[in-house]
Amino acid sequence: MPLFLTDPVLLRRFRDGHPDALERVYRFFVVGVERYIRTLAQVTHHPELAQPCAVADLRQDVFVRAFSGTARHSYDGIRGYGPYLRTIARNCLLDRQREQRREVLKNPHELAAMLEDRTCASEKVVDPTQLAALARYTADLPASLRSIYEQRFVMGRSQREVSIFLGLTRRSVRTAETHLRRSIKRAVRA
Repeated sequence: MPLFLTDPVLLRRFRDGHPDALERVYRFFVVGVERYIRTLAQVTHHPELAQPCAVADLRQDVFVRAFSGTARHSYDGIRGYGPYLRTIARNCLLDRQREQRREVLKNPHELAAMLEDRTCASEKVVDPTQLAALARYTADLPASLRSIYEQRFVMGRSQREVSIFLGLTRRSVRTAETHLRRSIKRAVRA
């Protein structure tokens, strides 16, 4: 996804370590990184590393490494950032397996081919114009709806978790989510 190519200001702020830029990049890639970690753990026959707590630990390791000053400054902004994060995720998982003395004896190319077979079918290619329409739509949302959008669709939290986090009833979260889904579909189609 050309996140940095479409927003050079974001790239500059990301390299400088501005919290809002780091958060935006994190939110953009976190779901894909988690999915990749779970898939990688299953492909390497270590389902215990696909458990939520292990995925959360590995996810944190990935973003700590990726957001370090050296890593931020060495990223050129042209190559895809998703593949870069997946490489870090693979290295973090392999490090964890080594710690547990369960090293995977596969070369990286063979492992990448196995993962590609697993993940490509489930990942959909998103049209950049649709992403731009979604960005415009979410930028104009009132704060209350934007917070529900971010919690449900960006962070991937359940309705129950969102209702507790935002101090709303679950019914109001569900109603707002239904409204958001319909509005997003209309905005993306237009």
